[in-house]
Amino acid sequence: MTKNYGSLYGLVNTSRKGKDLWGKNQFNSAFPAALACYMRDHNHGAVYVNLTDNLKTQCSVIPIDDIFNTDLPNDKLYFDFESRFEPYDKFVDHTPERVDLVVRKANEVGDKVEAGDYLQALEVKLTVTPDSTTCKAAPDEWFPEIVIRPATTMYCAMSIASRVTQEEVKEIFDPVGRDVMQWGNLTESVQLLPKVIEALDTFQDKFKDRQNPLILQPIWRTQGKQPILDDNAFDIFVWSDYALLRVITDLVKRSPKKMTRYARSALRMTRYLHEYGRSGVAHINNIYSGMTYNQQSDKEFALNGKITQLYMNHPRMAAPILGKEVVRKIILHGGEEHLSPERRLDQTIYFAYKAED
Repeated sequence: MTKNYGSLYGLVNTSRKGKDLWGKNQFNSAFPAALACYMRDHNHGAVYVNLTDNLKTQCSVIPIDDIFNTDLPNDKLYFDFESRFEPYDKFVDHTPERVDLVVRKANEVGDKVEAGDYLQALEVKLTVTPDSTTCKAAPDEWFPEIVIRPATTMYCAMSIASRVTQEEVKEIFDPVGRDVMQWGNLTESVQLLPKVIEALDTFQDKFKDRQNPLILQPIWRTQGKQPILDDNAFDIFVWSDYALLRVITDLVKRSPKKMTRYARSALRMTRYLHEYGRSGVAHINNIYSGMTYNQQSDKEFALNGKITQLYMNHPRMAAPILGKEVVRKIILHGGEEHLSPERRLDQTIYFAYKAED
């Protein structure tokens, strides 16, 4: 007899099935995809953080169709987790890292369904609000932290490259990179930062109309720092590739003569675009392995709630569009029984004390 592992809303055709939906790392991307499918079917758009005029970001609401890059219904899509987005392979010299979620068309082959044409590549960041930097503020000033990994900025670079020509990029970035002796040299790279900032500003202002959704960031809102869902509990924010690049550039400007993680990201992006403009291909592994500047390499950078507040300030942050009861409509057929949360001492003590009150 086949064991019932439950299911998630909308994930009819997917690379994850059964028990593979419920592991800690798997659920953190599978649940957001299901949440997006649910919002899509109920005509709820996502809040889109995107770049607008004067190098400023804005929050607007866009359909989930725009995020998935298709109007095909959920059951005609294939959700491919921890996979490659092969259309980007031609922009790098080595096979790029896997992205959290690739949305593809679903092809029926006999009695089976296979992954078909590529539609969208998305990094997925499931985040809680408030974070530790905003939890003591008024409830309408609670915001989440978001952690960006190297693969996210890699896909940001490839996404941008896929929508501009070599000539367009070369005109802006060749004057910055052509005389660089060693991109990995700390002293030379710090001195290069003013030119990097100027080039990135020029590029973003000129080509912002070509931005594309990149980061799917569902939020779940709790009652302050208590591990209890708020009545208005779930929503989805989405960052465009240019919005992420805008944050990086803005934060470099705060310390323009210092090698911060944001400066490292800006330099990596500049080198990527310089190489793409010259040859149509960037040496992605060399860029990330050779430009560490003695900093930890498994994390690109993090944005705490005080920073995300500057970019995600929208009424739906204080009042997410979906109530806590929606969980029962997204996690189906007893799937919650297969979740395996970590047994943390602080959490166990917290609930023990609450039970005695």
